[in-house]
Amino acid sequence: MSAYGGDVALVTVTGPGRERLVHADDGLVRAQDRYRWNRSAPRHWRELHRAASQIARRRHGGTFSLVAASWEYQRRGVLHRHVVLGVGTSRERAAAQTYAQALADLRLAHDFGYVDRGRSHGGRRSLEVISAMRAGRYLAKYLSPLGADGKPTLGRTVMEPDVPPHVVHVSRLLTTRTGVTMRSLRLGRRLHYVARHEGVDLTGVLVVVAGSETESLLERGALLPRPPTKRLSPEPLALVA
Repeated sequence: MSAYGGDVALVTVTGPGRERLVHADDGLVRAQDRYRWNRSAPRHWRELHRAASQIARRRHGGTFSLVAASWEYQRRGVLHRHVVLGVGTSRERAAAQTYAQALADLRLAHDFGYVDRGRSHGGRRSLEVISAMRAGRYLAKYLSPLGADGKPTLGRTVMEPDVPPHVVHVSRLLTTRTGVTMRSLRLGRRLHYVARHEGVDLTGVLVVVAGSETESLLERGALLPRPPTKRLSPEPLALVA
């Protein structure tokens, strides 16, 4: 998130409320209703986001910056969407405000609930501007909360079966600046697997995970075995250089 290089605004789009989902006595959504909504949430979100972003781009000359987004699995079992909007310039801030208002105006048509878009000032809601790192920490706690021993764990947002496989969206702006892509992360996982399970000593080897030099080195040398397809134990990777 720090690679954005400016302040951001965080908008939360909640799932349907009581008027659309039947609740049990304990306040939790019935399993079948929750599952049905969560499985359809990505499609509903794509449609809502497309409509709101088109309004923002038309009104502000194409300037609109969605930096990142993430799903959150709440206690009641319904997915919410957190959206990080770039507000580094006055035009981006205006576009973000329009986008957030469009989300609120169109939410019911796309089966979403309340849109939290900041506090009300004089009858008009204004986005709260925060640092990019603060937004990153806020999203990370749903993906990898700290356990009782203070170490990162995998949260329900990652582990529940009715959560979409694409939990986090990272904009091309961030992947271009950081080089952190799914391809580079898979390469890092392979290196981690080799170092741990195949007895290969990688000490002293400079690994530029996001660069082409590492891939060329691997192509010239011995092919690295791929990790097994089964999920490995959820331990944080330490291969970063």
